[in-house]
Amino acid sequence: MPRPAEQCVLEADFRFHALALEHALYLPSDNLPLLKGAYLTVYGLPQIDSGRGAHDVHLYLNRRDITTYVRDQLVSQLDAMDARDFSHLYADALRRWLDYRAAFGVLPEWLDAQKAQANDLSQRRPAVLLQMLGDRSDGDHGHLSLFNFLYRDLPLSPVDITSQLTPPDKGRPLELSLSSGPSHRLTEHWTPEQSTAQGAIRIDFLFTYSDPLDIEFAALRDDITNSLRDAGSRLASIAATQRVLQTRLDTMVARVDDCSQAIGDAALVDAIRQAVDDIKRALHV
Repeated sequence: MPRPAEQCVLEADFRFHALALEHALYLPSDNLPLLKGAYLTVYGLPQIDSGRGAHDVHLYLNRRDITTYVRDQLVSQLDAMDARDFSHLYADALRRWLDYRAAFGVLPEWLDAQKAQANDLSQRRPAVLLQMLGDRSDGDHGHLSLFNFLYRDLPLSPVDITSQLTPPDKGRPLELSLSSGPSHRLTEHWTPEQSTAQGAIRIDFLFTYSDPLDIEFAALRDDITNSLRDAGSRLASIAATQRVLQTRLDTMVARVDDCSQAIGDAALVDAIRQAVDDIKRALHV
């Protein structure tokens, strides 16, 4: 088997529109037995020329919806931040975005309304702000959504999705699908009204692998450990047998001593003692 790299990264930017309701990333499944972990980074990309921000992005891993899991993991990380730090970072990111928007020329009334909404958004808690991955109701056609400022403006760790991995069907690659709204391929009773088809996102998909040699060495180590354990058990059994023989031989010697006075032939007594000593040397006792 060829040795895979210790990690593999799939990364891409996607834009949703009427002719691209969803996208997918694929990874060959040949090395799945060596897979140690899978990690996901996803966030919206606010872009002036895109018209609208990403809205209600859904994620599917091997055709299984993991959107709620990813959202909950993101909220958990954000909740762990100091509330004032979170509010400050989000407010600062919103301010920079609106300054950028204003540089292209906007109506003062519109800008004032967006700043007021940005101030309100920055005071809310992550669980309220991230009820979905991208929300077009969050000002500037969804561009003020918290989803657009994850990772780049609010420091987060990639979401560990290892526990969400299920083996793909035989012969199929590992698939991560992304859709704007529920997937029309993977959602039962899908209707066109469920599709939002707007905005852009960034996705990074990181896999870490075990080295095949590490697995072979671990198996070899286990075999050696088990063999040594068996040898130790056998040596312990031999030692116990030797102790029994030693006791019996000592008893035999004692009996020879007791009988020596009753036997008039000294040469016979010496021969018996010599035989006992020979047995002890042969048995290493």
